[in-house]
Amino acid sequence: MQNQLLLRYDTIHLSGVHSAIDVTFGEAVENQLATKISFKAKVITKLVKKPLTLSASYADADGVMLFGVERSEETYSICASYPLWRGITASIGHRTTNSTIDFFHVSTPTFGIQLPSDVMWILLLTAEQWRAVMRSNASENRLNNT
Repeated sequence: MQNQLLLRYDTIHLSGVHSAIDVTFGEAVENQLATKISFKAKVITKLVKKPLTLSASYADADGVMLFGVERSEETYSICASYPLWRGITASIGHRTTNSTIDFFHVSTPTFGIQLPSDVMWILLLTAEQWRAVMRSNASENRLNNT
């Protein structure tokens, strides 16, 4: 377990733009990769009457030996997300991790689709309705075959 100190500053500007900045300081944890410091920034503004979220982050972590090499890494990321339709949100970004161990170097685009919880309920309801229809059809077929 790691003890951390988190500082956060949130503000809603007169223009309606929301911004937030987080800074996290973490204590060393023996034999575990642990956050030393991280920064996160987020801005939410309106684009075509919907909230566009832009975020960026940086994290510095170390504290573990792997194959006799101290593992230390820095991770940078950026992301933009935007609601598309009926609670479905799309996101696109990029994440880069620079590590003292080459195996852990990563530089990759990130993509995401977030569905609202009520969509899952509708899908489950639809599946249940489909099962009921199939049961009903099976019953009718048995009656017609006798």
